[in-house]
Amino acid sequence: MNEGRPLNNGEKHNDFPLVRRPSSAVEKAAPGAKRIWSGMVGDMRDLARKTASKEVRVADTQLENWYRTGEKYYFGQGVPQDYTEAAKWFRKAAEQGHARAQYNLGCCYRDGEGVAQDYVEAVKWYHKAAEQNHAESQYALGEYYWRGEGVPQNMMEAVLWYRKAAEQGDADAQYRLGLCYGDGQGVVKNEVEALKWCEKAREKWRIEAAQRCRKAAERGNADAQFDLGSMYDTGQGVPQDYVEAVKWYRKAAEQNNAKAQHNLGCCYRDGQGVEKDEVEAERWFDKAREKWRKDVEDIESREPPPWWLNAPPGAPRFNAEDIGSREPPP
Repeated sequence: MNEGRPLNNGEKHNDFPLVRRPSSAVEKAAPGAKRIWSGMVGDMRDLARKTASKEVRVADTQLENWYRTGEKYYFGQGVPQDYTEAAKWFRKAAEQGHARAQYNLGCCYRDGEGVAQDYVEAVKWYHKAAEQNHAESQYALGEYYWRGEGVPQNMMEAVLWYRKAAEQGDADAQYRLGLCYGDGQGVVKNEVEALKWCEKAREKWRIEAAQRCRKAAERGNADAQFDLGSMYDTGQGVPQDYVEAVKWYRKAAEQNNAKAQHNLGCCYRDGQGVEKDEVEAERWFDKAREKWRKDVEDIESREPPPWWLNAPPGAPRFNAEDIGSREPPP
């Protein structure tokens, strides 16, 4: 055939005589027809993409449902607590690549809950989730390499995974990485880096403590209200704000929390968060003393009165760390 052979007039030769050239009207319409066809093709492609995306979303939803079902059995939420069932549903989602399910299945193997305890299997599932950038799994994997459980001990590998989790803001990993730099284990000793990572961890813990405290404080827990007031007073875990400190001290003080009463008295004495008022300050100091005396009578304590009982001028305030545990009551 002479397909594409030019004719004398410059047009290409048509070797298929049964295929006639379109009339001039159709020919003029052809560009539009081409655009319509292209649009149809585009629409079909869009539909295919949307269908594929919908299928992915359905699959993701199914995985999430399996994971949530595992959680319900693990915690006994709406169903009898059953670790075996929990592990089964975590496994279904984990085998399809669900990172949190992989982490939870690793925890089941770590603790022997619903499955036989097996550190090798725990590491295997942590590793799968860690490769998906799951911070808790990265930290857990670092711990296993650090201790040599389920894997040969390898400090450098531990530091590698601690760092991955630390850079995502995991406070436990940040603290561990700081210790590694401080001791020169798995990494060259560097006190500056050690201090940097440990301080990041402490700040993250303060923020998390403040968040937990706020939840308990908003539910009306007096100890948590005192703690939250102290955090605002000192700027730990929250921006320093004396007005907010007074607000939470007052809520706790009105529930007869002696330390909050004392600190509220200090705020009035010093004029921080409220107008200075020595009369109001003494009123709250008196309430704190009375509460302490009542507590002493209740427990028949033989201990001498605490230093703050007389609230001398310039007496310092309590802060959240003075009460020990940072965990507010549930």
